[in-house]
Amino acid sequence: MRSMSWSIAVVLLGNAAAAAAQDAGIDPRLLEAQANLEEAKRFLDAGRYADGLPYGERGLTLQEAVLGGCTSGCRQIPEPGG
Repeated sequence: MRSMSWSIAVVLLGNAAAAAAQDAGIDPRLLEAQANLEEAKRFLDAGRYADGLPYGERGLTLQEAVLGGCTSGCRQIPEPGG
């Protein structure tokens, strides 16, 4: 029962934050992206990489949808020592 109450509170607060963000001219998808990336970092910090991966991917997908994807090779990994 307690986890259900917590889930309802999170949804309500999330909706309120999205409404406030929209009033401020911020795309609510960026807030959702930030929340997902923060959750991914919590898992990363706990050493639970596999659990955090879906959150990180979702956060990145949302950011790219709002801000645009990578251009001019920004995802290229530089050669070691280069």
